[in-house]
Amino acid sequence: MKTKIALFVYLILVGLSFGGQNALAACSSPSGVASQTRYDTSSNKMYYCNNTSWVEMSGGGGTIVSHNLLSSNYISSSLAGAYVLTVNMQVNPSVPNADYDARVTIRNNGTTLGELVIGSPGDSDGIGTKRSTTSRSFFISNASNINISHTFSNTGTSTTLAALDMVLFGGF
Repeated sequence: MKTKIALFVYLILVGLSFGGQNALAACSSPSGVASQTRYDTSSNKMYYCNNTSWVEMSGGGGTIVSHNLLSSNYISSSLAGAYVLTVNMQVNPSVPNADYDARVTIRNNGTTLGELVIGSPGDSDGIGTKRSTTSRSFFISNASNINISHTFSNTGTSTTLAALDMVLFGGF
């Protein structure tokens, strides 16, 4: 009986020492974990991490659109299906207590899906002295007429809207 108990304990310990160790593999260059996604702006391709390497997403007629919103608003009336839209924005204040308002509005078929806003009232809160960056993703289930527009206003400063871009992925 003692031999059976000892064997049982031994098997449990061996199982814990080997079975509890998951492979610590992860994606590198850049680092990532399983199911994480990234968009490579140099190749204009979307990738996902399979916990070993980055794999290019492809298949079923998907579409990737990358657009610099600083150069122009984005309008498309030729979309169909589901999309994920990610918008990134950065403001660089030039002076302390800058007064500015940067705003991106996302619409589908005339309905506002949301806004991305960075603003500082220009008071003594110090917010206007810092570079501000924000990003937001939207899931659009029935995309057909996407309109992404932006406004930027600043009062008496040379604060700049430094970055404003978007990536639209989907069509499934």
